[in-house]
Amino acid sequence: MHHGIQRHFTIPEDPHSNGVAERMNRTLLEKARCLRFTLGLAKGFWAEALSTTVHIINRIPCLAIGNKIPKEVWKGESIDLSYLRVFGSPVYVHDPGNDKLEPRAFKGILLGYTDGVKGYRIWNLEMKKVVNSYHVTFDESALFKENESSLDVLDLVYG
Repeated sequence: MHHGIQRHFTIPEDPHSNGVAERMNRTLLEKARCLRFTLGLAKGFWAEALSTTVHIINRIPCLAIGNKIPKEVWKGESIDLSYLRVFGSPVYVHDPGNDKLEPRAFKGILLGYTDGVKGYRIWNLEMKKVVNSYHVTFDESALFKENESSLDVLDLVYG
């Protein structure tokens, strides 16, 4: 037993015997689906939406542990949540570049948060790939909305 975690086995092919985990899986999937559908993102973005959902759920109060934040209980210290931003908001990633005459930023979509370091996961609209950056300006007053047909190509590139 490490950190109070006990391993319990279930019968193969019988997910009903582990109701708590199955309910959490359903909750995570429903929230991730809502994030993706709100923006009209292609199916290839499901992992980014799910990762962001898990990140947020671990940082909101939980009734099962006395309305405490799971990450604070696990780490034993308070956490700063001021970095949280609106999923799918348009962002401008600052990129000093090499050429004086080139733009100093590119537009993207906020997809989530990087693991282990301060930063954000951004979908670069021009290059059609995910980039990590901390030097970002957010436009949270707007929400990126794209119709599904124009982002179908992202399934090939990303998913």
